[in-house]
Amino acid sequence: MAKELNDLVKDVLEAPSFGFVVTINESNQPVMTRIFGFKYDDPITTLTVYTYKEDAQHVIDQLSHDKKISVTTSNATNFNTIQFKGRYQSHYDVQEDEMHYTRESSVKQAKIMAAFGVPEGAFESWKKEPSVAIVINVDELYDQTPKINAGNKIS
Repeated sequence: MAKELNDLVKDVLEAPSFGFVVTINESNQPVMTRIFGFKYDDPITTLTVYTYKEDAQHVIDQLSHDKKISVTTSNATNFNTIQFKGRYQSHYDVQEDEMHYTRESSVKQAKIMAAFGVPEGAFESWKKEPSVAIVINVDELYDQTPKINAGNKIS
């Protein structure tokens, strides 16, 4: 079922954001890796997240056991936070024509962190390539912004 993108969701997806993609292992322990960028439709039915392939392999391996997957990401300027819950659809190696999603996200992250005194060049050392894209069928959205009533489902 498609989910309309409200202002909060758009704010997080378009901002300098930091986030993680998470699933669980056979012992119900979280398995996760950080993400670098998104591709999505509006209204949202699928969310594609980009991450460093080597770091993501353990997440992808677990998805063969349990298709449940979650992405939590925050706008670094105002702490608005969204959690996307759904089911793993697929993954693929990112080709050059899609690398702009990862690179643009990295530039946004570096600029915002520079305001906190972190040199922009520090982000150049983060491994981003080769990248892998993980495609998620989005079932539910939650507002996880740190505030009273955090965790409410977004309809």
